[in-house]
Amino acid sequence: MFQLGRFSRDAEIARPLLVRFADVSMKDEVMSNVRKLRETVPQFSSVSISHELTPPQREERKSMGAAAKKDHVEPMELKP
Repeated sequence: MFQLGRFSRDAEIARPLLVRFADVSMKDEVMSNVRKLRETVPQFSSVSISHELTPPQREERKSMGAAAKKDHVEPMELKP
């Protein structure tokens, strides 16, 4: 586990954590239960958990999402 970003004495600013799991199955289990964290306790409603991706991985996911969205919209436009 590593804290990211610069240290600030301001208590309002939270520093993100980078957590590395020894086992991929544990990461998958945590990521599949993220929504339960927000639903259970109100104090965790502002907590967000996401995959750590490199810039090329982020760009690849962005382009894949755009392509999927385009493929989803085009068939609907062709219907009479």
